[in-house]
Amino acid sequence: MITPYIDIILYVTGSLTALMILQFLLPKLMLEKVNEVKIPSPAGQFYARHWGLTVFSVGALLVYAGYQPIYREPIILAATIEKIGLVLLLLVDFKKPYTKKLKLAMYFDIGCVTLYILYLLKI
Repeated sequence: MITPYIDIILYVTGSLTALMILQFLLPKLMLEKVNEVKIPSPAGQFYARHWGLTVFSVGALLVYAGYQPIYREPIILAATIEKIGLVLLLLVDFKKPYTKKLKLAMYFDIGCVTLYILYLLKI
């Protein structure tokens, strides 16, 4: 059911995931304006930039997997692990103020994980 559409699914979900390049390029703006989080220390901004680059890389790999079927399963598996990790972290801190703006990302990742698992299970 998912298999005929997996390339489109990967292009869309990968592109949206790759938008985190904005946090790498503009960490202060993304954290303060989008997430309503202030991180005044350079070390905190360093980690925020690194996280943005890491998530961008996962998104870029998902798009690449849309074009290269031979690499799809390992890339989708890695992305699924990353996205499950974020969902679990957000669920643990669901009521904390710093997760308020990340709920949309959590729901997006839940949708991605569902689609990816359906694909991996050949459903």
